[in-house]
Amino acid sequence: MTCGFVIEQNATSVLKGDGDNFARELLSVWVTFNGHLSPNFIPYFNKLIMLDRCFSASPSPEILYCGEDALASRIMGSDWADEPPSAACAFEIGYRRLVGAHYHKAQEVNQPIFDLIGTPVRLNGELKYLRYERLIMPITTPAEAMFLLCYSFAPIRYLAEVGLEPTAECLGYRRPQNKHFEDLFASAALST
Repeated sequence: MTCGFVIEQNATSVLKGDGDNFARELLSVWVTFNGHLSPNFIPYFNKLIMLDRCFSASPSPEILYCGEDALASRIMGSDWADEPPSAACAFEIGYRRLVGAHYHKAQEVNQPIFDLIGTPVRLNGELKYLRYERLIMPITTPAEAMFLLCYSFAPIRYLAEVGLEPTAECLGYRRPQNKHFEDLFASAALST
């Protein structure tokens, strides 16, 4: 098992075909409203995680809300998502540091970040290797408060590796989810 990796992609590539349809629609809403909070985000919340602002001492921001169909809820179970403020503690500190850097970056540059993640995660007492795509979007409220929205997506073949069934949406969407995905993970696996 490797220690994991995060590979940043160009967020605009999501609009050109990387990611999945949900990520493209979600990023289109962000672009349309220039990162400002809008009721147009509401239909997407069931698959999103809402995170507080990042603070420098924290490896990752606090989870404020986790949608019932978010990848984290599907992997960790619905009980995990019932207590979002303590949910981040379910992940090992090394994992939180690994994935947390891009939360900080999205907040600093006030632009979406799209990345590929591969990391070992302890699920039900077993160490599994989790691979997924993630879109992080900083959102500003009318009062100029900022929070982060995060959408994560795992292609069908990687869901099976952690024992998850794909959603109907995944089954209907059979195109390789990210044209870079296989090559990046293959090259990362070869280098470990």
